[in-house]
Amino acid sequence: MQLLRTINVLTMASLLILTGCFGIGDDTITPADGEDSHPHSDNNEPSSTFFLNTNQHVQENVVYNQTSGDEIVTSLTLSVYSAAVDPDGDNITCGWDVNLDGIVDYPTDCTGQFTNITIPMDYWILIPGTSSSIHSIALIVTDEHGAAIADILDLHNDSLNQQNAQSTGDDTTDEMSGKVTVLNVFVNDADNFEVYFRLAAGSDDITDSDILWQLTCDDGAGAMYYIAGDFSGSAIDPLDGTAAVTTVEAGVAYRTTLNATVAATDDCGPDALFTNNVKATLYLHVVGGGTTYDILNVIDSSVGAVVV
Repeated sequence: MQLLRTINVLTMASLLILTGCFGIGDDTITPADGEDSHPHSDNNEPSSTFFLNTNQHVQENVVYNQTSGDEIVTSLTLSVYSAAVDPDGDNITCGWDVNLDGIVDYPTDCTGQFTNITIPMDYWILIPGTSSSIHSIALIVTDEHGAAIADILDLHNDSLNQQNAQSTGDDTTDEMSGKVTVLNVFVNDADNFEVYFRLAAGSDDITDSDILWQLTCDDGAGAMYYIAGDFSGSAIDPLDGTAAVTTVEAGVAYRTTLNATVAATDDCGPDALFTNNVKATLYLHVVGGGTTYDILNVIDSSVGAVVV
């Protein structure tokens, strides 16, 4: 009987040792098949802001034809701002890709920097039905773990058509035969500007739909607003008090209203510029003719105030 009791005790002790109850066995919990035993942490993408610096004029880089002496625009240099942050606090690199090949051409300081970038003229694409062209560049931001973003900035210019106009004497004459001169700009109301203008000397008669306008501005938070239209969108009134016209003539002064606000999307109106303390860039294009460029700075948003 005593022998049987001893055998039972030894058997129970062996079972306890095998199951690890005495601390001799391995307590490690093995993950199930297909599970990763390493801890996980989410890697968030960086965030960025950027805009075209409209306070700095676009520089045309030129060469001269050795035979004719004509000036040829080869590229445009302009200023863009960018800044970025990584929400995880990771190290990041930033830069501009000017030909959209995914490779940074102009490295920047991620904490915030204005960068002068040069874009060859053959990169620009003519916008059908206008005298303007467009090119897109990308701000690329990558963190140390490889998470990256690429945000697109669309750029507009009119130098491409001006360069083409210089190819022959006839085209140059056409360029000069249609151009708008801004006399003054006033605040019409919270959303609209009143533009006083005339045609440059020697211009041909121009219909309202052939005078195109573009407005760009900063939204106050680093994003770009873009609004466009033509002079057929509002009455054109001669300053001599005669009836509104749809065709403007050289030697006559006019006024018209530009609606600088697109509801719920873009706002470059007087109130927005004044509130955000930013300026807007106004382009006036004549189809088949020249382009006028002006900076709108609203220092007083009251109706009738002069826009500098």
